[in-house]
Order: sequence, then C-alpha cells, then structure tokens
Amino acid sequence: MPRTIIFLGYLQFLFSQTRKSIQFWKRARPNLEPTVEFKQVKNLLMKPADRDIAVKEFLTSQIRALIKESFELIKNYCDETKQDYKFKTEPWYQFARMIRNCLSHNFKFEFRKSDKSLLPVSWKTRTIDAAMDGKHLELKFFGYVETWALFIEYQDFVENRLS
Repeated sequence: MPRTIIFLGYLQFLFSQTRKSIQFWKRARPNLEPTVEFKQVKNLLMKPADRDIAVKEFLTSQIRALIKESFELIKNYCDETKQDYKFKTEPWYQFARMIRNCLSHNFKFEFRKSDKSLLPVSWKTRTIDAAMDGKHLELKFFGYVETWALFIEYQDFVENRLS
C-alpha cells in the first residue's frame, strides 16, 4: 500500500508540475514559493482511524484524477483530430465512460436513459448493470488495481491506435 500511495502521489505531483502550470503560477505570483505545513499532516496521521480515512481519501482523489482527467484528454484529442469513432469503438469505452461519470458525480452511479439502454457493460471481470443506479462506487468493485489496469488500456489506445 505505501508504494501505491507514493506512486499515485508522484503522478499527481508530475501532473501539477507541467510547464504550463509552472508558468501560470510564476505570472500569477512572481515570488510564489511553495510551502507545506507538516504539523497538521502529522497530527492527522497519528491516530489510526484518522490515518485510514486520510489515506483512503487521498487514494480516491488519485483514482478520480487519473481516470477522469485521462479520459477527458483522450476524448478531447479524439474530437479535435476526428478520431472519436476510434475511441467510442474500444471494447472498454462504455465501461470507462460510466466509471468516469461516476467519479465526476462523487463516486455515485447516475445513469441517464441513454446509459440504461447500454447496460450491462463489462470490462475484464467487472460489469456495470442497472442495479447500480444511484449507488456509490465501491473500491472492491473498481479500486487501485482496476484504476491502473484501465489507465494501461488508455495508454495502449493512445500509443497504438491513434494517429
């Protein structure tokens, strides 16, 4: 678990360190120096119950960032380059889209009528069905391992099927 935290945190850090964001912050505040107050973090991590909540919240934020933002970047690129048909015909597309929507709605499945007509949708050993409407996404259904596996699907698609 600690390696997962470190790795996902590293991904979040790399995302925030893009050249564009650095230039933005330099223009916004020329003397901006990042500071971190660790006393509050230390206090939070001292109690096992608080630590468990904090770790879970941190990791779920990383799931949201990795899956949702990657999906949107791919979708935008495909739209702009007229390759959206490639994206939409991937065998995992509908599953990923519904997970992305769920993550965007506070980890809660909220199916539109058009979504319901597509159900059930499956990816690997996971299936999203109509019974999940209105229910929260559980990490035992789509957790850290599934997050990384879906991200690998995204990466393979971008590297091997887009031009």
